[in-house]
Amino acid sequence: MNKAVPILMLCALATMSGDWSRADEQPLRESAPRVRLPGPTTTFEKFLPLALEGNAEVQNFIGYMFFYGEGTEQDFEEAHTWFHRAAEQGNPAAQKNLGLFHSGAVSGVPVRYRNAKETSRWTGLAGADGVLRESPGAPLSHPPVDGDRVTAANIDKGELEIGAKIYQTFCAGCHGADGTGTYAQAPSFVRGERLEKSDEELMHSMTNGKGAMPAWNETLSQELLSYTLAYVRIGIAGPAGASRPSERSMGAMGANLNGEKLFTKFCAGCHGFNGVAYYVNSPSFALGERMEKSDHELLRSIANGIGEMPGWDNMLSPEQRREIVKFVRGLQSQFKAGIASGLRPPVSLYFRFRPIGATEREWGSAGPAGVR
Repeated sequence: MNKAVPILMLCALATMSGDWSRADEQPLRESAPRVRLPGPTTTFEKFLPLALEGNAEVQNFIGYMFFYGEGTEQDFEEAHTWFHRAAEQGNPAAQKNLGLFHSGAVSGVPVRYRNAKETSRWTGLAGADGVLRESPGAPLSHPPVDGDRVTAANIDKGELEIGAKIYQTFCAGCHGADGTGTYAQAPSFVRGERLEKSDEELMHSMTNGKGAMPAWNETLSQELLSYTLAYVRIGIAGPAGASRPSERSMGAMGANLNGEKLFTKFCAGCHGFNGVAYYVNSPSFALGERMEKSDHELLRSIANGIGEMPGWDNMLSPEQRREIVKFVRGLQSQFKAGIASGLRPPVSLYFRFRPIGATEREWGSAGPAGVR
Protein backbone atom coordinates (compact mmCIF):
# COMPACT_ATOMS: atom_id res chain seq x y z
CA MET A 1 0.00 0.00 0.00
CA ASN A 2 1.32 3.44 -0.87
CA LYS A 3 2.67 5.53 1.98
CA ALA A 4 3.15 9.28 2.02
CA VAL A 5 5.24 11.29 4.46
CA PRO A 6 2.80 13.56 6.39
CA ILE A 7 4.35 16.89 7.42
CA LEU A 8 2.40 19.56 9.28
CA MET A 9 2.74 22.23 6.58
CA LEU A 10 0.78 23.63 3.67
CA CYS A 11 2.19 23.85 0.16
CA ALA A 12 3.06 27.18 -1.46
CA LEU A 13 0.18 29.61 -1.79
CA ALA A 14 -1.12 30.28 -5.30
CA THR A 15 -3.78 32.63 -6.61
CA MET A 16 -6.09 31.13 -9.23
CA SER A 17 -6.84 33.44 -12.14
CA GLY A 18 -9.82 33.70 -14.47
CA ASP A 19 -13.50 32.88 -14.00
CA TRP A 20 -12.68 29.50 -12.48
CA SER A 21 -11.80 31.24 -9.19
CA ARG A 22 -15.51 31.83 -8.49
CA ALA A 23 -15.82 28.16 -7.57
CA ASP A 24 -14.58 28.59 -4.02
CA GLU A 25 -17.62 30.74 -3.25
CA GLN A 26 -20.10 28.06 -4.35
CA PRO A 27 -21.77 25.34 -2.26
CA LEU A 28 -20.50 21.77 -2.62
CA ARG A 29 -22.58 18.78 -3.61
CA GLU A 30 -23.13 16.16 -0.91
CA SER A 31 -20.80 13.63 -2.51
CA ALA A 32 -17.83 16.03 -2.51
CA PRO A 33 -15.00 15.22 -0.07
CA ARG A 34 -15.48 16.78 3.39
CA VAL A 35 -12.61 18.36 5.31
CA ARG A 36 -13.41 20.35 8.45
CA LEU A 37 -11.60 23.50 7.42
CA PRO A 38 -13.12 26.81 6.19
CA GLY A 39 -13.93 26.81 2.48
CA PRO A 40 -12.81 24.31 -0.16
CA THR A 41 -9.57 22.57 0.75
CA THR A 42 -8.82 20.62 -2.41
CA THR A 43 -8.65 21.60 -6.07
CA PHE A 44 -11.48 19.16 -6.77
CA GLU A 45 -13.73 20.81 -4.19
CA LYS A 46 -12.93 24.23 -5.59
CA PHE A 47 -13.82 23.55 -9.22
CA LEU A 48 -16.61 20.98 -8.94
CA PRO A 49 -19.33 23.58 -8.24
CA LEU A 50 -18.43 25.57 -11.35
CA ALA A 51 -18.56 22.38 -13.42
CA LEU A 52 -22.00 21.62 -11.98
CA GLU A 53 -23.07 25.12 -13.05
CA GLY A 54 -22.28 24.13 -16.63
CA ASN A 55 -18.86 25.65 -17.34
CA ALA A 56 -17.65 23.44 -20.20
CA GLU A 57 -13.96 24.25 -19.76
CA VAL A 58 -14.10 23.26 -16.11
CA GLN A 59 -16.18 20.17 -16.93
CA ASN A 60 -13.36 19.01 -19.20
CA PHE A 61 -10.90 19.70 -16.37
CA ILE A 62 -12.98 17.67 -13.90
CA GLY A 63 -13.05 14.83 -16.43
CA TYR A 64 -9.26 15.05 -16.65
CA MET A 65 -9.00 14.85 -12.85
CA PHE A 66 -11.19 11.73 -12.75
CA PHE A 67 -9.29 10.20 -15.65
CA TYR A 68 -5.92 10.49 -13.95
CA GLY A 69 -7.09 10.27 -10.34
CA GLU A 70 -5.65 13.71 -9.68
CA GLY A 71 -7.13 15.20 -6.51
CA THR A 72 -9.93 12.62 -6.49
CA GLU A 73 -10.34 8.88 -6.93
CA GLN A 74 -9.70 7.64 -10.45
CA ASP A 75 -13.03 6.84 -12.09
CA PHE A 76 -13.31 6.27 -15.84
CA GLU A 77 -17.10 6.35 -15.79
CA GLU A 78 -17.07 9.79 -14.14
CA ALA A 79 -14.37 10.96 -16.56
CA HIS A 80 -16.50 9.80 -19.50
CA THR A 81 -19.56 11.60 -18.10
CA TRP A 82 -17.77 14.92 -17.60
CA PHE A 83 -16.06 14.79 -20.99
CA HIS A 84 -19.46 14.16 -22.55
CA ARG A 85 -21.04 17.13 -20.75
CA ALA A 86 -18.31 19.47 -21.98
CA ALA A 87 -18.13 17.98 -25.48
CA GLU A 88 -21.88 18.33 -25.99
CA GLN A 89 -21.46 22.05 -25.28
CA GLY A 90 -18.89 22.28 -28.08
CA ASN A 91 -15.70 22.37 -26.02
CA PRO A 92 -13.00 21.21 -28.50
CA ALA A 93 -10.59 19.94 -25.82
CA ALA A 94 -13.33 17.74 -24.36
CA GLN A 95 -14.36 16.57 -27.84
CA LYS A 96 -10.78 15.51 -28.53
CA ASN A 97 -10.54 13.79 -25.13
CA LEU A 98 -13.81 11.98 -25.72
CA GLY A 99 -12.67 10.83 -29.16
CA LEU A 100 -9.42 9.53 -27.69
CA PHE A 101 -11.35 7.93 -24.81
CA HIS A 102 -13.30 5.77 -27.30
CA SER A 103 -10.37 5.12 -29.66
CA GLY A 104 -8.70 2.25 -27.82
CA ALA A 105 -5.39 4.07 -28.31
CA VAL A 106 -5.12 5.38 -24.75
CA SER A 107 -3.38 3.19 -22.22
CA GLY A 108 -5.50 2.21 -19.21
CA VAL A 109 -9.00 2.89 -20.59
CA PRO A 110 -11.20 -0.23 -20.25
CA VAL A 111 -11.90 -2.08 -23.49
CA ARG A 112 -15.67 -1.65 -23.08
CA TYR A 113 -15.35 2.02 -24.09
CA ARG A 114 -13.87 1.29 -27.54
CA ASN A 115 -16.17 2.63 -30.22
CA ALA A 116 -14.83 3.62 -33.64
CA LYS A 117 -18.01 5.50 -34.54
CA GLU A 118 -17.80 7.66 -31.42
CA THR A 119 -14.09 8.25 -32.04
CA SER A 120 -14.76 9.53 -35.56
CA ARG A 121 -17.68 11.65 -34.38
CA TRP A 122 -15.91 13.47 -31.58
CA THR A 123 -12.47 13.86 -33.14
CA GLY A 124 -14.23 15.15 -36.24
CA LEU A 125 -16.11 17.74 -34.18
CA ALA A 126 -12.88 18.73 -32.42
CA GLY A 127 -11.72 19.02 -35.98
CA ALA A 128 -8.93 20.50 -37.97
CA ASP A 129 -10.81 23.72 -38.74
CA GLY A 130 -9.97 25.17 -35.33
CA VAL A 131 -6.36 24.05 -35.74
CA LEU A 132 -6.09 25.89 -39.05
CA ARG A 133 -7.75 29.03 -37.70
CA GLU A 134 -5.15 29.19 -34.94
CA SER A 135 -2.17 28.55 -37.22
CA PRO A 136 -0.02 31.67 -37.71
CA GLY A 137 1.71 30.42 -40.85
CA ALA A 138 1.78 32.04 -44.27
CA PRO A 139 -0.89 31.12 -46.89
CA LEU A 140 -0.31 27.77 -48.54
CA SER A 141 1.84 28.14 -51.63
CA HIS A 142 0.94 24.84 -53.24
CA PRO A 143 -1.90 22.89 -51.60
CA PRO A 144 -1.58 19.30 -52.88
CA VAL A 145 -4.20 18.03 -55.28
CA ASP A 146 -4.44 14.75 -57.17
CA GLY A 147 -1.57 13.18 -55.27
CA ASP A 148 0.75 16.23 -55.33
CA ARG A 149 1.53 15.71 -51.66
CA VAL A 150 3.72 18.03 -49.62
CA THR A 151 6.82 16.26 -48.31
CA ALA A 152 9.92 17.17 -46.33
CA ALA A 153 11.57 18.01 -49.64
CA ASN A 154 9.08 20.67 -50.79
CA ILE A 155 7.22 21.91 -47.73
CA ASP A 156 7.22 25.65 -47.01
CA LYS A 157 7.13 27.51 -43.68
CA GLY A 158 3.36 27.95 -43.53
CA GLU A 159 2.66 24.30 -44.28
CA LEU A 160 5.24 23.15 -41.75
CA GLU A 161 3.61 25.30 -39.06
CA ILE A 162 0.21 23.78 -39.86
CA GLY A 163 1.72 20.29 -39.67
CA ALA A 164 3.25 21.16 -36.30
CA LYS A 165 -0.08 22.44 -34.99
CA ILE A 166 -1.94 19.32 -36.13
CA TYR A 167 0.75 17.07 -34.66
CA GLN A 168 0.58 18.80 -31.27
CA THR A 169 -3.23 18.63 -31.30
CA PHE A 170 -3.86 15.09 -32.51
CA CYS A 171 -0.59 13.14 -32.24
CA ALA A 172 1.51 14.47 -29.35
CA GLY A 173 -0.62 12.81 -26.69
CA CYS A 174 0.63 9.39 -27.77
CA HIS A 175 3.84 10.18 -29.67
CA GLY A 176 5.06 12.96 -27.35
CA ALA A 177 5.38 16.70 -27.90
CA ASP A 178 9.05 16.21 -28.81
CA GLY A 179 8.50 12.90 -30.60
CA THR A 180 9.23 10.67 -27.59
CA GLY A 181 6.39 8.13 -27.34
CA THR A 182 4.41 8.38 -24.12
CA TYR A 183 3.73 4.64 -23.87
CA ALA A 184 5.38 1.49 -25.15
CA GLN A 185 3.19 0.89 -28.23
CA ALA A 186 3.59 4.45 -29.58
CA PRO A 187 6.61 4.91 -31.88
CA SER A 188 9.16 7.51 -30.77
CA PHE A 189 9.80 9.56 -33.89
CA VAL A 190 12.75 11.33 -32.28
CA ARG A 191 14.45 7.93 -32.32
CA GLY A 192 13.51 7.40 -35.94
CA GLU A 193 11.08 4.58 -35.12
CA ARG A 194 8.84 3.72 -38.11
CA LEU A 195 10.47 6.44 -40.20
CA GLU A 196 12.24 3.89 -42.35
CA LYS A 197 8.79 3.33 -43.87
CA SER A 198 7.90 5.11 -47.10
CA ASP A 199 5.59 8.12 -47.17
CA GLU A 200 2.94 5.92 -48.82
CA GLU A 201 3.09 3.36 -45.99
CA LEU A 202 2.94 6.00 -43.27
CA MET A 203 0.09 7.87 -44.96
CA HIS A 204 -1.81 4.60 -45.24
CA SER A 205 -1.39 3.99 -41.48
CA MET A 206 -2.43 7.53 -40.61
CA THR A 207 -5.44 7.38 -42.91
CA ASN A 208 -6.74 3.94 -41.99
CA GLY A 209 -5.33 3.40 -38.51
CA LYS A 210 -2.79 0.85 -37.32
CA GLY A 211 -2.84 -1.23 -34.17
CA ALA A 212 -4.25 0.93 -31.35
CA MET A 213 -4.01 4.13 -33.43
CA PRO A 214 -7.40 5.22 -34.80
CA ALA A 215 -8.01 6.09 -38.46
CA TRP A 216 -7.84 9.82 -39.14
CA ASN A 217 -9.44 9.78 -42.60
CA GLU A 218 -12.75 11.23 -41.34
CA THR A 219 -11.05 13.86 -39.18
CA LEU A 220 -8.10 15.10 -41.25
CA SER A 221 -7.88 15.48 -45.01
CA GLN A 222 -5.04 13.92 -47.02
CA GLU A 223 -3.66 17.42 -47.40
CA LEU A 224 -3.47 17.98 -43.64
CA LEU A 225 -2.10 14.49 -43.03
CA SER A 226 0.67 15.19 -45.53
CA TYR A 227 1.61 18.39 -43.69
CA THR A 228 1.72 16.39 -40.45
CA LEU A 229 3.89 13.66 -41.93
CA ALA A 230 6.27 16.25 -43.38
CA TYR A 231 6.51 17.89 -39.95
CA VAL A 232 7.37 14.54 -38.34
CA ARG A 233 10.07 13.95 -40.95
CA ILE A 234 11.69 17.40 -40.88
CA GLY A 235 10.53 19.04 -37.65
CA ILE A 236 11.06 16.11 -35.27
CA ALA A 237 13.41 13.57 -36.81
CA GLY A 238 15.32 16.07 -38.95
CA PRO A 239 15.56 16.27 -42.75
CA ALA A 240 17.43 12.99 -42.96
CA GLY A 241 14.97 11.09 -40.75
CA ALA A 242 17.62 10.08 -38.24
CA SER A 243 17.52 6.44 -37.23
CA ARG A 244 18.54 7.17 -33.65
CA PRO A 245 18.38 10.16 -31.30
CA SER A 246 21.19 12.69 -31.26
CA GLU A 247 23.34 13.22 -28.18
CA ARG A 248 21.46 16.46 -27.59
CA SER A 249 18.03 14.80 -27.68
CA MET A 250 19.24 11.88 -25.55
CA GLY A 251 20.54 14.35 -22.96
CA ALA A 252 17.22 16.19 -22.89
CA MET A 253 15.27 12.96 -22.60
CA GLY A 254 17.46 11.75 -19.74
CA ALA A 255 17.08 15.05 -17.88
CA ASN A 256 13.32 14.96 -18.28
CA LEU A 257 13.15 11.41 -16.92
CA ASN A 258 15.33 12.31 -13.95
CA GLY A 259 13.31 15.48 -13.36
CA GLU A 260 10.11 13.45 -13.44
CA LYS A 261 11.42 11.04 -10.81
CA LEU A 262 12.48 13.89 -8.54
CA PHE A 263 9.19 15.76 -9.02
CA THR A 264 7.20 12.60 -8.33
CA LYS A 265 8.96 11.96 -5.02
CA PHE A 266 9.36 15.47 -3.63
CA CYS A 267 6.64 17.60 -5.26
CA ALA A 268 3.79 15.52 -6.66
CA GLY A 269 2.15 14.75 -3.32
CA CYS A 270 0.94 18.36 -3.21
CA HIS A 271 1.28 19.56 -6.81
CA GLY A 272 -0.18 16.42 -8.42
CA PHE A 273 1.48 13.58 -10.28
CA ASN A 274 0.26 15.08 -13.56
CA GLY A 275 0.49 18.69 -12.44
CA VAL A 276 -3.00 19.14 -10.92
CA ALA A 277 -2.48 20.15 -7.30
CA TYR A 278 -4.14 18.17 -4.53
CA TYR A 279 -4.61 21.17 -2.22
CA VAL A 280 -6.42 24.27 -3.39
CA ASN A 281 -3.56 26.53 -2.24
CA SER A 282 -0.83 24.61 -4.08
CA PRO A 283 -0.04 25.74 -7.63
CA SER A 284 -1.39 23.48 -10.39
CA PHE A 285 1.40 23.56 -12.93
CA ALA A 286 -0.80 21.81 -15.51
CA LEU A 287 -2.99 24.95 -15.47
CA GLY A 288 0.03 27.19 -15.94
CA GLU A 289 0.06 28.49 -12.36
CA ARG A 290 3.42 30.06 -11.44
CA MET A 291 4.68 29.40 -14.96
CA GLU A 292 4.95 33.14 -15.58
CA LYS A 293 7.84 33.11 -13.10
CA SER A 294 11.40 32.93 -14.38
CA ASP A 295 13.50 29.80 -13.90
CA HIS A 296 15.58 31.78 -11.40
CA GLU A 297 12.50 32.58 -9.28
CA LEU A 298 11.27 28.98 -9.36
CA LEU A 299 14.69 27.63 -8.44
CA ARG A 300 14.89 30.07 -5.53
CA SER A 301 11.45 28.97 -4.28
CA ILE A 302 12.44 25.31 -4.38
CA ALA A 303 15.71 25.98 -2.60
CA ASN A 304 14.50 28.39 0.08
CA GLY A 305 10.79 27.64 0.31
CA ILE A 306 7.97 30.10 -0.23
CA GLY A 307 4.99 30.84 1.97
CA GLU A 308 4.69 27.69 4.04
CA MET A 309 6.37 25.37 1.57
CA PRO A 310 9.70 24.27 3.05
CA GLY A 311 13.00 24.77 1.29
CA TRP A 312 14.67 21.76 -0.30
CA ASP A 313 18.18 23.21 -0.38
CA ASN A 314 19.55 20.52 1.93
CA MET A 315 17.89 17.62 0.09
CA LEU A 316 18.16 18.55 -3.59
CA SER A 317 21.29 19.64 -5.43
CA PRO A 318 21.23 22.69 -7.75
CA GLU A 319 21.27 20.37 -10.76
CA GLN A 320 18.34 18.33 -9.39
CA ARG A 321 16.36 21.51 -8.80
CA ARG A 322 17.03 22.59 -12.41
CA GLU A 323 15.79 19.23 -13.67
CA ILE A 324 12.58 19.60 -11.65
CA VAL A 325 11.93 23.06 -13.12
CA LYS A 326 12.54 21.73 -16.62
CA PHE A 327 10.04 18.94 -16.03
CA VAL A 328 7.47 21.29 -14.49
CA ARG A 329 7.64 23.53 -17.58
CA GLY A 330 6.23 20.69 -19.69
CA LEU A 331 3.18 19.86 -17.55
CA GLN A 332 0.92 22.54 -19.07
CA SER A 333 1.53 21.32 -22.63
CA GLN A 334 0.84 17.76 -21.44
CA PHE A 335 -2.50 18.90 -20.01
CA LYS A 336 -3.38 20.69 -23.26
CA ALA A 337 -2.53 17.53 -25.22
CA GLY A 338 -5.35 15.76 -23.36
CA ILE A 339 -5.73 12.28 -21.96
CA ALA A 340 -3.50 10.42 -24.39
CA SER A 341 -0.45 11.04 -22.22
CA GLY A 342 0.63 7.97 -20.28
CA LEU A 343 -0.73 7.62 -16.76
CA ARG A 344 1.60 8.78 -13.99
CA PRO A 345 0.34 6.99 -10.84
CA PRO A 346 1.49 7.69 -7.27
CA VAL A 347 4.72 6.03 -6.23
CA SER A 348 5.27 4.00 -3.05
CA LEU A 349 6.92 6.84 -1.11
CA TYR A 350 6.38 10.55 -1.55
CA PHE A 351 5.96 13.74 0.47
CA ARG A 352 2.61 15.35 1.19
CA PHE A 353 2.15 18.21 3.63
CA ARG A 354 -0.70 18.07 6.13
CA PRO A 355 -2.76 21.30 6.14
CA ILE A 356 -2.40 23.44 9.23
CA GLY A 357 -5.46 22.86 11.43
CA ALA A 358 -6.15 19.33 10.16
CA THR A 359 -5.82 16.66 12.84
CA GLU A 360 -3.96 13.43 12.26
CA ARG A 361 -7.30 11.58 12.43
CA GLU A 362 -8.83 13.76 9.70
CA TRP A 363 -5.65 13.44 7.65
CA GLY A 364 -5.75 9.66 7.99
CA SER A 365 -9.36 9.49 6.71
CA ALA A 366 -8.03 9.72 3.16
CA GLY A 367 -6.05 6.53 3.71
CA PRO A 368 -2.98 5.35 5.63
CA ALA A 369 -0.55 8.24 6.21
CA GLY A 370 -2.72 10.57 4.15
CA VAL A 371 -2.56 8.82 0.79
CA ARG A 372 -5.63 9.68 -1.25
